[in-house]
Amino acid sequence: LVSVLLRPHAAVDRVHVVTIAAALALADALARVVGLVTDLKWPNDLLVGERKLAGLLVEADVVGGDVHALVVGAGCNLAQRSFPDELRTPATSCVLETGVAPDRDALLSAFLDAFGDRLDGIDVRQAFPYGAIQPIVEARAVLGLESGRVDEYELRLGVSRNASDPVS
Repeated sequence: LVSVLLRPHAAVDRVHVVTIAAALALADALARVVGLVTDLKWPNDLLVGERKLAGLLVEADVVGGDVHALVVGAGCNLAQRSFPDELRTPATSCVLETGVAPDRDALLSAFLDAFGDRLDGIDVRQAFPYGAIQPIVEARAVLGLESGRVDEYELRLGVSRNASDPVS
């Protein structure tokens, strides 16, 4: 769908919330444009039921422990009607879920708007989350995932429709 360049000038251990903000923004956009309700499989997969619809990848340019740039890549299966055998069960697309391929430009615009709204609620330099991000941080603490790595746990979160609403 898109790659977005950010220049947060933040400590490397403080920018993990950008991935969550991007995932929530893509879920917001899919709900608004396509009408699909997705779950977030922490930290970067969007699922419909048990099937992967979209994913995010964040790459960082780190100099001396500080992040000078982040590239946030967002991908979504929009119009695929079939997948290779090895992906058929775990993957889905907007057209398979709704019968209609969404307008790519409308989805992109909605994602960028929602991502901006989500980022506005985060002080990336201190990674102090506000609003909808707080339950994610609390859930990570409860599961003992402060390192940001998920090896044995799968954390799935419902997605709020509004950047200021709490996530359940």
